[in-house]
Amino acid sequence: QVPSVSMGSWSLVVHGMVREQLRLTYDELKALPAATTMHTLECIGNPAGGNLIGNATWRGISLRALLERAGVSDQAAYVVIGGVDEYLTSVPIATAMHAHAMLAYAMNDQPLPLKHGFPLRAILPGVYGQKQPKWITGIEVTDEDKLGPWEQRGWSRRATIQLNSGIKIPRE
Repeated sequence: QVPSVSMGSWSLVVHGMVREQLRLTYDELKALPAATTMHTLECIGNPAGGNLIGNATWRGISLRALLERAGVSDQAAYVVIGGVDEYLTSVPIATAMHAHAMLAYAMNDQPLPLKHGFPLRAILPGVYGQKQPKWITGIEVTDEDKLGPWEQRGWSRRATIQLNSGIKIPRE
């Protein structure tokens, strides 16, 4: 289900094992330095040749820059990302601090559509969609690996993207 998002009360909170808790409005986020990246998202349940995969150009803010601004504790090991739909998942701090990790607010040069996570969604390299929450409202820096609903049902805790195909023999 696509949740409704009230922009009048929406904000992003960065908290937990940080020097300074942050609460940012949508306009404050968009005023931060922006980055653009092309990134493919794939569902962890997508079979080889399946259609649960798509590519887009994303625009947003660097997750690493945001976490550095908050001042992540040296003891932090995970970042828990959650949203309006109450979905959450945790990723290792190294994944969140990756140079290409971002919080996107635009897709293909348009405002992020509601069905794709407006106002804010995670774009994280190397992991399936289950680790890239939509409709984000909170980021908690912690020393605990918190299980989200898919992990609690037995899905992968790391959700590292696996190879679907490869070129084995070059042809002329």
